[in-house]
Amino acid sequence: YVHELASTSLPKAYAFRGQKEYSAQQVAYQLGFGQKNDPRLAQGAQAARRFLLPVAECEFTLNSLLDDLSRDAWPAGGHDRRPLRCTGAALSVALGLCEATCAQSSVH
Repeated sequence: YVHELASTSLPKAYAFRGQKEYSAQQVAYQLGFGQKNDPRLAQGAQAARRFLLPVAECEFTLNSLLDDLSRDAWPAGGHDRRPLRCTGAALSVALGLCEATCAQSSVH
């Protein structure tokens, strides 16, 4: 999931499949970046503020998200099997988010 940290009253999250790798363009499209025909969607720095904020501004939202984490109710297939991981997909989505929001700066 990619959570909008700026919205506190109505939490919004975007789900991505863990078995798939995403390009920066796919992530930007799914999160609503670069869609110039829709006036409701923010562009540039305004769009980045939905997802990337200083900790002081989103600490409550971040703590609420962490408090709501729970164990997966659907295990991978029994006690003898290791749970499925989606680290690669999470990293490609994070990289796509950084490329879409911080295109003019170096992001590491």
